[in-house]
Amino acid sequence: MRGTGNSQNYATPGGRINIQPNAVRELFALGIGGFAGSSRPSRTRMGLTWAEREEVYAEPRGTFAGYNWPQYAVHRGNLHMLYQQVLERLGPDAVKLGARALGYDRSPKAASLSCSIR
Repeated sequence: MRGTGNSQNYATPGGRINIQPNAVRELFALGIGGFAGSSRPSRTRMGLTWAEREEVYAEPRGTFAGYNWPQYAVHRGNLHMLYQQVLERLGPDAVKLGARALGYDRSPKAASLSCSIR
């Protein structure tokens, strides 16, 4: 397994990313699923509001919506820091920074990603 990223280094800038329950399931399968819950509770619901904070629409998320896994809203920089854990477990070639995804190919048994490296 190898991960890629467009950034040139590990950093903490950026906004929050919602990680859907099925993606959280994969993080747990890799042994790194609990990282987000350690600093912030899982997302229980998500909604839309007007500028005056009046709720327009809301729905439950994660385990509150019947999934077996939570949904997290994680700071983008925390995901970059998670790469460090991946590198420790999978080795220095597991994550390649400075890569730009160009496309992918897939078959019933495998998938491959084409990248350009800066």
